[in-house]
Amino acid sequence: MGETAKTFCVLFIMIGLAVSALAWVDDFPDDLKWGFGIGGGILIGLAMGLFLYLHFRRDLEHDYLHEYCNNFLNHHGFCFVVGCTAYDGIAFLEIYFQSQRDVPCVGGVSLRLETGTFSKSSSSRNIRCEMECPPAGFGVARIPIALAEKWQGKREKVQVGASVRYPEGKGHVVRFRDGVFVRANMDFRNSSAQNSMLGNIIADLYFALLGMPSVTTTIDFPTGVATEIPEHLSSQIEIFWQQGDPPFGDEGPRY
Repeated sequence: MGETAKTFCVLFIMIGLAVSALAWVDDFPDDLKWGFGIGGGILIGLAMGLFLYLHFRRDLEHDYLHEYCNNFLNHHGFCFVVGCTAYDGIAFLEIYFQSQRDVPCVGGVSLRLETGTFSKSSSSRNIRCEMECPPAGFGVARIPIALAEKWQGKREKVQVGASVRYPEGKGHVVRFRDGVFVRANMDFRNSSAQNSMLGNIIADLYFALLGMPSVTTTIDFPTGVATEIPEHLSSQIEIFWQQGDPPFGDEGPRY
């Protein structure tokens, strides 16, 4: 809700500026144009005040994801950041995630990589992962991948889609940093029906007005990792913290 409200605030500020310009660019404005100028100024002030209030609200729970990475992605309260790390000669995609809300959720992340990124015979370019996140939880999902040699050591942009479900309702927001909004595009389809959805229209407007990227992220792939992974390896999810736990000490979470 916060990112949507701030988007409309930016929109109203732009409208207010356009309306006010009708009076200020006219050397001899009549009463109607003066009314537009005054009304536009009031609209700008109200929208700016609401935007600043929403932007600078204090978190009710510590923002561990922001502490880990300043720039993260957000899909309706499910926030995450994607990276790739080597453990014991195996490459793992890592998705650090956190919920803005005080209720459990099931978040999904979908990544579309270039054809040939993986050395397996499969032609699939997509990786999908679902994570059960406790109330206001913070954790990580680690996904082993067989990384083709030509992609090792490279930095690549990948497409990102996301989803989230709140089985017990949406509860209350306890963290207020928005990050970068990601559309619900788990299958990377751009049908007209999807593009006409109000949420996507708002998101596109938000990106256009603020110049923010929408559905890509950059991954630094490690070097010297296996091009095949052992069969016994599988994805793992670790929860570092959830609402009700004591705060981390000086040692912090086990990243």
